[in-house]
Amino acid sequence: MIWQDPQWWQYIILCVGWMVAFSLGYGDGRNWWQRFFVGCCYAIPLLAIGINPWMAVIPVIFIVLFYLSNRPGVFADTVVWKIVEYVIGTSIGIAVAYFVKDHEWFMITAMAVGGIGFAAGGTDIPGIGGQKSIRRFLTPILLTGILILGI
Repeated sequence: MIWQDPQWWQYIILCVGWMVAFSLGYGDGRNWWQRFFVGCCYAIPLLAIGINPWMAVIPVIFIVLFYLSNRPGVFADTVVWKIVEYVIGTSIGIAVAYFVKDHEWFMITAMAVGGIGFAAGGTDIPGIGGQKSIRRFLTPILLTGILILGI
């Protein structure tokens, strides 16, 4: 459900919210509640334009896959971190796609941008620098653009 017709400022809140959320740490120095909070923060910026059931799934996917990727044995070897990043990004893309479901091309693009943007998250953009600048800057801008064009 979209809040009526989103305005330009709502898209700015969404994009900046994602930039902040995608910059939050969730590594070894964090406890499980902090990691769950980060997963929630990936969905929270979408509240600027609306709400959908998929937004509740994002933190669950994040924490379950994070847990499986850190389990010794079979899971740690199978659930490698790049796969986890791709699935988390794709789940964010699916939440975006839910808002543009009347436009198939935008739906597919949102899922691809989310997945690829997160999986390539350790890559820097020349000239911008900083660790994980594709995830922190380019992915939120592209996903917000898809919403602007698709809604």
